[in-house]
Amino acid sequence: MGMGECMAEMFGKQTGCSKGKGGSMHFFAPDKNFWGGHGIVAGQTPLGLGLAYGLKYLGRKGCCLCYLGDGAVNQGTFFFVVAGYGILSGAGIFVQQFFGAKDHDHLKQAFRYKLLASAVLLAIVIPLYYFGGQYLIGFYTRSAENADEIMRLGMQYLPIILLSYIPAMFTTAYATTFREIGKTKIPMLAGALALLTNVVFNYLFIYVF
Repeated sequence: MGMGECMAEMFGKQTGCSKGKGGSMHFFAPDKNFWGGHGIVAGQTPLGLGLAYGLKYLGRKGCCLCYLGDGAVNQGTFFFVVAGYGILSGAGIFVQQFFGAKDHDHLKQAFRYKLLASAVLLAIVIPLYYFGGQYLIGFYTRSAENADEIMRLGMQYLPIILLSYIPAMFTTAYATTFREIGKTKIPMLAGALALLTNVVFNYLFIYVF
């Protein structure tokens, strides 16, 4: 892809590679066989699997390359994000169809499904990770020299991470819905505000308090 269409995509313009609907973390160019970058941790995994299976099923020559950092798969968030991404992506198909058909009643139902499915996933994952966190952290640190220290710090930090799942899940449900109906400026502005908030509070918590 050219730099022009990449920059246009970052600013939510129609001339972007994803028509301004992808943003900085979702560059798509199917005409170039590039199926996107994914800001969600390891969200490309099920997509890559589906593309590889499609090639095999249709008997076409070629292969699918799916890049995945080892920093993503060695954390419980990986499994949470993959499950959440799959749930919201499935509902997103219906959101786009109902929006295109101007069927606002069913569009609202599809969005409510996103919220309900998000709540159900959170109700399963948060207790599971909270009560089983010790075993999860222990599994990934079993060969570390400072496993005890990692366990101590990990268990202190775990409740904060689990609480962050709640706004993260519902924010993703709202942001993906806005993109699916073509209103890309709202997620872009929200993302800019979130970045600014993150920078300010990171400075305060690290250097002030």
